[in-house]
Amino acid sequence: MQKKEHPMTMDILSKNLKCSKKSLYKLFQSKNELLYEVFVLYIKQSKGVLNTIIELDCSGGQKLVFQIKALNHIAKLFFNSYLFQGLKSLHDFEAVLIKTERDFYSISFTHIVNELNIPENRKEKLMNILVFIGVSIKRRYTTMNHQEAVSDIQFSEMMVTLLQSYIQKEDIALHRVQNVV
Repeated sequence: MQKKEHPMTMDILSKNLKCSKKSLYKLFQSKNELLYEVFVLYIKQSKGVLNTIIELDCSGGQKLVFQIKALNHIAKLFFNSYLFQGLKSLHDFEAVLIKTERDFYSISFTHIVNELNIPENRKEKLMNILVFIGVSIKRRYTTMNHQEAVSDIQFSEMMVTLLQSYIQKEDIALHRVQNVV
């Protein structure tokens, strides 16, 4: 579905899907439930992309940069879709979204952070930065008055720079932990 000027309604959605509104309500009790299910699908597909990144043969730092860029691209496509143009008015859904996405970002970054040979307190700080970056990416695309002050590429690079400056400030070596047998 393409981005439109007006928020998504069940009437418009049923018309675009060429099915009756009654059929939609047989599958979903409300628009919030439908949006939640779409978001769950988004999470599953994103996990697939992020799991592919986890399996790459490169340093933890490179994997984190790839994940940030992938999340930015995925969020841009998803939250700029026609379905989520009315997201700001769906307060109940927004609360579920915030909790789900924080858990999702934590899970997606935890595997890579745990590979790093750094003390636990630094891992926790790094996770906080990564979750902040993830939430910032989502907010960029769900803000209704999203003005293109910077391009999507510039925004993605800003998030990567934020991560890299933290890593440099903390003097964290982002190399994979070698398993010694």
